[in-house]
Amino acid sequence: MRYKEVVPKYNHMGCVLTAVLIELDNSIINVVHVGDTRLYQYHNGQIQKLTQDHSYVGSLEEKGELTEEEAMHHPYRNYIFRFLGDTIHTFDDQKFLDTAIFPLYSGSQLLLCSDGLYDMVTSAEICQIMQQAISTEQKVKMLITKANENGGKDNITTIIIEFNSIVQNTQSKKDESKEN
Repeated sequence: MRYKEVVPKYNHMGCVLTAVLIELDNSIINVVHVGDTRLYQYHNGQIQKLTQDHSYVGSLEEKGELTEEEAMHHPYRNYIFRFLGDTIHTFDDQKFLDTAIFPLYSGSQLLLCSDGLYDMVTSAEICQIMQQAISTEQKVKMLITKANENGGKDNITTIIIEFNSIVQNTQSKKDESKEN
């Protein structure tokens, strides 16, 4: 029996997840995602959202039925329809977790963040901070400060991973039969 079934006040609680496995040798990003945390890739002055929100308002925004600004202020912004903990799922439930593979570009930055950031800071503002020639730590601090200055209504989780250069592994395996 799950705890949330025993304690009614926890009945509607759940957790979101965005997990990333980066393969530097292949220059790819493997993503598993459920909920409304986001993964962005910033490259060459452009920011691209790689995950899709599993929320009512997020889906409207992705369809172009709401602008980013309208979505940020929508009263149902926090209504999530897919998350960990709602029901028990099996590993082969294809309608639960989103999985995807994206190219990883040399010189790019990945931003993993919660709705506490993107509900308060626009994509354009995020892009302006990501393009600055400052440390990743300074960028994280600036993003969190900006979210708080804009109202800071929720927890603000922000992780930036920078890739200044990606080294391709092209060395073939040693022929062990020739070793002495």
